[in-house]
Amino acid sequence: MYIPSRLAINRFESLPIQMNHVLQVASLPDVHRDPFDRILIAQSQVENLPIVTIDQQITQYLVQTIW
Repeated sequence: MYIPSRLAINRFESLPIQMNHVLQVASLPDVHRDPFDRILIAQSQVENLPIVTIDQQITQYLVQTIW
């Protein structure tokens, strides 16, 4: 399958959505309305991981961004 093979080749790991990520979403201000982006922001905060993005709305949250 394509995606699992790309993850393996690039030595990436998927990050499953956990309950603590979902609960973190509730504490986010309503800067960004996209639910998928909001869960990425929450995961970034909980796991202390940067987000690779050019989305200027995401940079308004307390997360490290790369781009």
